[in-house]
Amino acid sequence: MSAFLLNTAAWSMIADALADPGRYKNTALDGALKGRPLADVLAEWRDANERAIASRYGRATLAEWKADVGWDVPVALSKVVAQRWEAREFTTQCRDESPAVLAQHIKVVQCLRYQCSEDIPRKHKKAHDRAMADMNSVLRDLGERLAESLPEYKDAKWG
Repeated sequence: MSAFLLNTAAWSMIADALADPGRYKNTALDGALKGRPLADVLAEWRDANERAIASRYGRATLAEWKADVGWDVPVALSKVVAQRWEAREFTTQCRDESPAVLAQHIKVVQCLRYQCSEDIPRKHKKAHDRAMADMNSVLRDLGERLAESLPEYKDAKWG
């Protein structure tokens, strides 16, 4: 398995997938966030991405990659997302629950989860497992929302 740092565009899509708190009331994501600020959740996911790279390729390689891409971007993004969350200023895309947008949100979170799927040293395992569980909860919720947005779902019989 390989691991790489997600780029700014991917982090922005992840932020959009998570950014509307009203969308996720009483859902898996609401449970995943457990009252934590969105910026903290994104930071935990970013840390999981970094841990996976360090585990696979070593800290020196991670440091080189971070230097190459100016890795303060996710930190800055987390702050921007937190501000958007608090101000309820979201992009049109994060409010759009069309199948195409939901599918894109699912795919980018799946990409992050895949990039984080490495054996992690025991001292970081609990935090890493929590981030992975959060991603799985988000994917489950987004998948249900995608299914519910399809005409076939609406036409299916209940019960």
